[in-house]
Amino acid sequence: MSQAPSAQSTTYPIADDVMQLARAMVNDMLRTTSGQILTNKAPFTVPLLNSAIRRVQRYFANNGLQNYVKDDVILPNMPPAASNDPSVQVNVSVNGYFDGVQSHAQPALPTDLILPLCVWERQSNAGANFVVVDPVKGDGLPSRVPGQTLQIWEWRNDALNFIGSNITEDLRIRYEAMIPAVGTNQDLTQVSIPLRDAHEALAGWMIYFYAFARGSVMRTESKKIAEEAMDEVVNRYVRKDQRIAFRSHGFSAGGNIDGALSGSYK
Repeated sequence: MSQAPSAQSTTYPIADDVMQLARAMVNDMLRTTSGQILTNKAPFTVPLLNSAIRRVQRYFANNGLQNYVKDDVILPNMPPAASNDPSVQVNVSVNGYFDGVQSHAQPALPTDLILPLCVWERQSNAGANFVVVDPVKGDGLPSRVPGQTLQIWEWRNDALNFIGSNITEDLRIRYEAMIPAVGTNQDLTQVSIPLRDAHEALAGWMIYFYAFARGSVMRTESKKIAEEAMDEVVNRYVRKDQRIAFRSHGFSAGGNIDGALSGSYK
């Protein structure tokens, strides 16, 4: 399972670095780098910082950056469907498992799950490989009698929904997780935020919320700074996945290469 990086990471913003940048941008460093108003210990600082983190993570995820993903999370011993009625479905949520008739406390989805990405299944206690369960396409789960596999899943009402299986199964899931919230009593110099290269974006949103609460005109410029910074990070990842389009040249009838060195890599 993926773990949050330590504060010693060099590619992730440290919360105190974000705060210092924000203080410098709002001119709250005239007397000391710790600031006079936008300090690490101000009662509003941590709530605003957590909001900035959620804002950046949400934007990155909506633009294809899977920046905090947990994989190989096992939900063991999911009971069989309690009914063979095709109208009955089973589901697993953070509150536990519903077998079609009654609820069970376990298994349950992780409480930090935002969105499931992939699901696998296997028979419990069999030691077999996990097999992919496909996300449903179209108009929801079909109506059919439970079999020996789940086969398909649907994310609905904050739960993984299945037709059900008539055997006990283990689930393996991969999901986008919520970045752990910064605690109000944490030392911000020791808090690493797992959003790569997001210093300016986080500071921009921090200033935006700070200025919004005070009716300051800074909120317009800070929002622009934050959005531009986020777009720059997204663009970097997009460019990484792009390839140069190249069409090879043909050969002349005489066998000589026809303009092989005159092409363009644009």
